[in-house]
Amino acid sequence: MPTEQIQTPAELTTRDVLLQVDRRLTLIEDDLRTLDQRSNQLRQEINARADGTDQKIDDRFDTSDQKIDAQTNQLRQEFNAGFAGLRQEMNTGFAELREEMNTKFEAADQKIDARTNQLRQEMHTGFAELRKEMNTKFHWTLGVVLASWISTIGTLLLK
Repeated sequence: MPTEQIQTPAELTTRDVLLQVDRRLTLIEDDLRTLDQRSNQLRQEINARADGTDQKIDDRFDTSDQKIDAQTNQLRQEFNAGFAGLRQEMNTGFAELREEMNTKFEAADQKIDARTNQLRQEMHTGFAELRKEMNTKFHWTLGVVLASWISTIGTLLLK
């Protein structure tokens, strides 16, 4: 369209109307192409920023994970060291307790052995005295029984 002049509706032909529609469609297509290019640019910028942001977030999470892992390992080492010290203290305490108990048990065993030997000695002495007394009583009983028998036999024979 070399020159556009405003025409009145009565003067417009079909060709003029179609040319105006074509011109408007061309302008709309150009606007859409420009809008599409701009939206593609914006999409690429947003994607680039999002990728950068994703990378920053990933880096922060990785840094946080590393810090947490380091702190966890440090705590684990501190716990292990503390538990090792506690085990050592417990083992030392148990060893001392065992030694003390063994000493007391040995002392108790010696006392028991001494009292057992004393009781055995007293029992042997008591048994010896009982045997002696039983022998004496047995002899007396045997003497009385023999004397009774002899007197009974003597009475029967002398009658």
